[in-house]
Amino acid sequence: SSTTVVIGFFSAFFGLLFSGGLAPATYVEIYDPARKALAAFCGLVSPTRYFIEMSAVNEHRTLPSQSGFTFIESEAFGLPEDSTSFDFLSLAQNDEINVVERSTRGWYWSALPAVIVGLTIRGICGIILAFESKQVIIPLRKACARQMEKSFCRQFDVFENV
Repeated sequence: SSTTVVIGFFSAFFGLLFSGGLAPATYVEIYDPARKALAAFCGLVSPTRYFIEMSAVNEHRTLPSQSGFTFIESEAFGLPEDSTSFDFLSLAQNDEINVVERSTRGWYWSALPAVIVGLTIRGICGIILAFESKQVIIPLRKACARQMEKSFCRQFDVFENV
């Protein structure tokens, strides 16, 4: 039962701390090319950051071009690079070309990294479990048989006491 609490605390704590919204790991720092290790660390300990960023970007992509998040390229000539609202918020910095297109189709750039992080974590856990299986573990059949035997004995004892 304590494992569930620890995992829940870890997910909530690191999900909030390294999601990109708060210091010590804001989106500006995560997308800094000189700090790729921080980006990898944040992605591994806080996979929720991908979903938070995806939700924020999807919400802002539906806004009209006057909002500063999206723009019409034919009308925005002479617009300096790094001048959209996505750049000021440091959102979607790995997909700056596609993110400024106004769309209701969604932005799913961060879905693949989230899946890769999930598979990596599961793979590491599988390897750890494979090496840990050398410990004494009761097979499932034996555990079920013991439990059924105890239940049957308890029922039998109840009938004898009546």
